[in-house]
Amino acid sequence: MTFVNGTSDYHAVFQILRLDDGSSYQELAAIVAENQRRLQAGEPLLSPPSFAATVIQRPLEPMGRSDVDTTLARGSYAIVCSRVTPSRTEALIALGPYVVP
Repeated sequence: MTFVNGTSDYHAVFQILRLDDGSSYQELAAIVAENQRRLQAGEPLLSPPSFAATVIQRPLEPMGRSDVDTTLARGSYAIVCSRVTPSRTEALIALGPYVVP
C-alpha cells in the first residue's frame, strides 16, 4: 500500500486503525465526522475512540509518499487521514471498512 499526500500546501497524517471485534466502521466514521464538524466550528475534538488501535501511522510532507509493507491480522480496519498545519489539524476523513478474513 502507498500513502500519497497530493497537496502542495498541507502536511498529512495517515493512520491504519484496527477496529475491535464487535465495533463497526460506521461508529468510527461517525466520530471522525463529528470531529470534522468540531474542527470547522472551532470546538474541542472528541477523544480518540477506545475501540480503534493505531497499527500504522505515517506523517507526510506536501507532495510526499510512503510505501507501507505489512501483514495485517484478521479483523476490520479503517484508514484515517488528517490534513494538518504546524499549528492545528484542519480536516479529517475516514475510509473503509477494510476486512482481512
